[in-house]
Formats: sequence, structure tokens, C-alpha cells
Amino acid sequence: MPCVFIPYYVDNVRDLYKSGRKLEDALQSDLFRKGREWQTKYLGTKKKPGNMLMPCFIRDHHKEFYEAIKSCKKVLPEDECAKQAIKDEKWHKMIYDFDKKLANLTEPYWKKEYIKKDKK
Repeated sequence: MPCVFIPYYVDNVRDLYKSGRKLEDALQSDLFRKGREWQTKYLGTKKKPGNMLMPCFIRDHHKEFYEAIKSCKKVLPEDECAKQAIKDEKWHKMIYDFDKKLANLTEPYWKKEYIKKDKK
């Protein structure tokens, strides 16, 4: 799993080693690749990075995370709660709403206190 807060995975470490593969093979899965692509895009350039007060792909940008996880071929839930959560539209809406509120709160501060200071 990419993070303790992401109870989804593509490869199980035991199964990787049993089949002669390594941990680095898991890092090349669609799930990890899409996470790295998002992170690279979000971090942007030093002059215009994404809001680092909201750096988490899973929690702070759940809509993008959910789309990425749905587009991966072989993502599995870690347990029954993760299995239920990924199908629960109310849960996704709650997190989407949280993300919007967090962006509204942090974006002005991020731009004022961090972006402008870096340009000095």
C-alpha cells in the first residue's frame, strides 16, 4: 500500500517474493505510477507549486485519487472496510466537500504567505 491511509494495493509483498519479483516491481504498478504522476504535476515548479498546505493525494485531493484508483486494473482493498468505502458514494461526497472547504481555507493563505514570500 502506498500509505497507511490508502488501504488499497496491487501487489502483496509475500506474493511478489514467491513469484521471484522484488519490491521495486510493486513500485511500478499503475497505482504507484499514477500517484507519482499526480505528485509531479501537483508539485509543479518552484515558482508555482501546488498548495503545499494540501499535499496529500488521497485526503486533500480525493477526487483525483478516486479517479486514479478506479482506472487501475488490479487494485484490491486491504479489508472489508476499504472494500465498502470505495463503493460508498456518500463517503466520497463527504471527502470531496471536505477538500473544497480545505482549499477555500488554505489557498488564500498559501498564496499570501508562501508564494509571495518565495518571489522576494
